[in-house]
Amino acid sequence: MTKDFLNQFDQAIENKSEIDFFKLATKICRKYAYYYSHLNNNITEDWELTADESVLKVLELVKNDNWSHTPNYYFGCLRNEVKWQHLKYLKEHRQEYSLEQVTTNSDGESFTDSIDLVPVREERTYNQEIELKAVRKIIELADDFKPRKVCEIESGIDHKVFLRLIRVWNIQFDNGNTRRFLECMKVYNVYKSLDYDIGLTRQYFKGTQLPFGIKTCIRCSEEYIKLFKNNRKVFMNRFVYPPNMSSWAEKVR
Repeated sequence: MTKDFLNQFDQAIENKSEIDFFKLATKICRKYAYYYSHLNNNITEDWELTADESVLKVLELVKNDNWSHTPNYYFGCLRNEVKWQHLKYLKEHRQEYSLEQVTTNSDGESFTDSIDLVPVREERTYNQEIELKAVRKIIELADDFKPRKVCEIESGIDHKVFLRLIRVWNIQFDNGNTRRFLECMKVYNVYKSLDYDIGLTRQYFKGTQLPFGIKTCIRCSEEYIKLFKNNRKVFMNRFVYPPNMSSWAEKVR
């Protein structure tokens, strides 16, 4: 998703525009629904329906919240709602195979007329609703760049339940990249303002706790600047976007 698209999504939240949110959220959910559905080729899932149901669920949440949360929070809700719907579908249809597999014999002849497939659906239980609410709370705290321990305390969730939720939902927490980036760039900016004099820079930060030595901070900053120029997307995923807006692989690639 481009930076321009994310800006449009942010603007839709700020303007409390249901129409804009619906259009943009549909694109987000369909992207993730398509991805999840193609991870399981043995099951034929209506991924567009999964996406559309997710959009409506989150839109209802947004209106009930009166648009009070951040765009990053609602982005996470959309992605996780799609995942929830997909996992729910897998649970209901784990014994099924794709339509092509069950309606074609070894000679390629179809016998669909003799089969009656009736999908079984169930409403989400009260406990599932409570769990999803807890997941949203954890993601919201994590995307505020709060440490994992702080997220657990402020969420008020039992330790074992907390561990299970972050494992099942692959919730990510601040890994310190953004803090190190900011601290190293502070050193670099001082170094630059002092006409690239390492001695004066070292004297300026004397007694200050830094993530690395002065030379290492400067070298890291130069790598950050190079990455920003050469691969803006990786830079944004690694240092700017909240933990759960991009995957772990996108942060380390």
